[in-house]
Amino acid sequence: MTKEKVNALFVRLFRSSFPFLLLTMGAAHCYKLGIEAIPKQLKQQYAHTTARIGLVTNHTGTDQQGTRTVDILLNQGFGITKLFVPEHGLDGKVLAGLAVADTQDKTTKLPVISLYEHGAGKDISPQLFADIDLLMFDMQDVGMRHYTYISTLYKVLEAAANYNKKVIIFDRPNPLGDCMEGPLCATNLHSFIGICSIPLRHGMTIGELAQLFNTKMLRQPADIAIVPLQDFTRTANMERLPTHLSPNIANLHAAHGYSFLGLLGEVAPFDVGVGTQRAFQVITLPLEHAPEEPEWRRLQQQLMQYSIASRPYTYFNACKKKEYHGLALQINDIAHVPAFKVFLAVLQWAKDIGLAVTFAPVFDKSVGSDKIRAWFNGRITRDELLARIDDELQLFLQEHKDMLLYPESPRIVQQRLLSINTNC
Repeated sequence: MTKEKVNALFVRLFRSSFPFLLLTMGAAHCYKLGIEAIPKQLKQQYAHTTARIGLVTNHTGTDQQGTRTVDILLNQGFGITKLFVPEHGLDGKVLAGLAVADTQDKTTKLPVISLYEHGAGKDISPQLFADIDLLMFDMQDVGMRHYTYISTLYKVLEAAANYNKKVIIFDRPNPLGDCMEGPLCATNLHSFIGICSIPLRHGMTIGELAQLFNTKMLRQPADIAIVPLQDFTRTANMERLPTHLSPNIANLHAAHGYSFLGLLGEVAPFDVGVGTQRAFQVITLPLEHAPEEPEWRRLQQQLMQYSIASRPYTYFNACKKKEYHGLALQINDIAHVPAFKVFLAVLQWAKDIGLAVTFAPVFDKSVGSDKIRAWFNGRITRDELLARIDDELQLFLQEHKDMLLYPESPRIVQQRLLSINTNC
């Protein structure tokens, strides 16, 4: 039996005794996270043994009551000997792109090893895993390809395959729901913010991504097992995040806004509130570039078509020493927001008002394609851009449906539809 079939059997055994509870949109959650549903087989095999376990986690690795994954595992007899952390560090307070130092966990006194410092975009050194028998992975993703927690997962699986280490992944839901949209990352643009060719908004759980990476993306698969969510349906919206995901994704509102404002933040002179309490919840421009109010009202109307409410908003950015004006956004149901369409609509609005924009050097890597700038600059038509994305998404889902762990498939957002699709 192949490793892929063994892993699939492992997943089925984990969830065989737990029928799926179908939830309506906005209903109360009754699912269990992977860390809340550790199967008896796993405890029998690794708890109260001499196995030295490295846990890849951060502050988002908790159960739904806020108890840390590392404490849960230690209390159940698992021999955690090291913690490995991604970008932003163990407590999620290090700003994006800044160094994350090795340190020590104050509660357990375990060593904390920075995978971001030692391996961001690079191969993880064999010395980091040399005294580890088994790896476990538990952290909350945001649902966008360019967010680096899933890049860390990819690099961990790659290293585990190279160094013959087993990996247990505890699954978690996707805060952006089940919509799949945006371009796949072009091979020539692969980087730590675009680790492989998956959709921009991928619509998958961390466990499903692990299975996809391991089975179809890596040169050599690792020995992995996924502890799935129980009583979970992909169409149920998350009601809250376990905690902030990173310094500028402080809550679920910011996570939802990040689905398109994460990209808009790479387009000057737009400001999306990074560094403020409204990070990824506003669209603003410096006063010298801001249009008159009728143009803002036109953008408000466009956003409302995509289920995004907004109101006028002005603030002073102390870091940039400038006053900004624009819109504060309110997203009530991310399942009804086609984020990539919204992003293109804002760019088109900027073009219509004659705003001179500059794309950041990392923009193409962030979005995973050079075709968005080509469209904006008139080198290809909107229809050509959207047709290419639609074809990529359809093929991707068709080829990778067998990697899904839950009954419903992600819903592809058809980019070419001219009418508003209120179901994403």
